[in-house]
Amino acid sequence: PLVFVSYAREDNKSHGNKKGFVERLLPFLKRPLEQAGIELFIDNTIITGEYSPAIKTALDRATAALLLISPSFMDSDYIIEQELPVIVSRYKAGHLDIFPVLISCCPWNLVHISYPGQEEDNLPRGFLLSHLLLPGHDPDHPLDDLPDNKVNKVFKEVTKRILAYHKKRKKILQSRTIVDNPPPQKKATIIPTGSPEKNTTIVDKTPPSKRTTIVPDT
Repeated sequence: PLVFVSYAREDNKSHGNKKGFVERLLPFLKRPLEQAGIELFIDNTIITGEYSPAIKTALDRATAALLLISPSFMDSDYIIEQELPVIVSRYKAGHLDIFPVLISCCPWNLVHISYPGQEEDNLPRGFLLSHLLLPGHDPDHPLDDLPDNKVNKVFKEVTKRILAYHKKRKKILQSRTIVDNPPPQKKATIIPTGSPEKNTTIVDKTPPSKRTTIVPDT
């Protein structure tokens, strides 16, 4: 399992003594996911606009996508045209779940995300991110409108929901494994009794000391 974090670099810049949102989020995610055996992918090395093999690999492996949505996020050609089509396509196919976090007010309910298979899904204009539920907060109260303690509560709730999703996902995968690979059934061996018309062996389970011997009449 792997959590892919999609964000705009502008939203991770520090302002005075206040860290960027990705840096503020990391302490809530890193150790809980690590202890649950879930990888965390946050790209902070590639050049803006570069669709690196590392990002492609991470998107193809992702079981969850955490979106930090803001005006910069929605204005990024790279995010809208490269990352989100893959994320939405895998979401619609049931390969991952999406956890959106609204950092600041933006037109996330107006921008349609084009993705492979949208015609088959009867979404000719694409997918609206606003159809997704916001964990721990609502669209009228993005994070930059909240005090720090409430932002921390949102990050904690996001982490809890990601962990719960992966726990449920693990159980589903385990149940599928059991169905696909059932344990071998014990086979009963039928031994003929010697009579052609009988094919069932009757076993006398009476202890030897209590058995009655029948002697035929001479």
